Amino acid sequence: MARTTRQLKILSGAALSEPLDLGACNLLGFHLPAAFDKTKLTIQVSTDGRAWQDISSGASSAPGGSEWEQLCAAGRAFPLEGWVQTFSRWVRFRSGSAGSPANQGADRLLTEVVDNLHGQEHPTGIRGPKWNGIKRWDGGQGGN
Repeated sequence: MARTTRQLKILSGAALSEPLDLGACNLLGFHLPAAFDKTKLTIQVSTDGRAWQDISSGASSAPGGSEWEQLCAAGRAFPLEGWVQTFSRWVRFRSGSAGSPANQGADRLLTEVVDNLHGQEHPTGIRGPKWNGIKRWDGGQGGN
């Protein structure tokens, strides 16, 4: 498998990162920048990049469980549990939670670590303007 990293931005004044199309990749973990304004990170997933859902841990007795969260510290790296790694094609990160999002005081770059399931090279960079600036990995199958 080919391991690589990509950076996703959370804009100043926002809590959600830009979306990431994992394509044929597993999300293994993430690195937080040295300046990050919250001690908790949550993840949203999507099958189409448009309709988003919060990941539920299923650990509570409430219907659907509680929102999955990663307690974190600025400037540190965090691996993701196996079921989070392969959960959905599209992901985006949120500082804070659905009930209490934490807007960032400046633009923040989160670094995601992924493994390509097919061991192929990843396209580099962001898709052009016709792709709405969404970062995408397609397992080397083209489409950029």
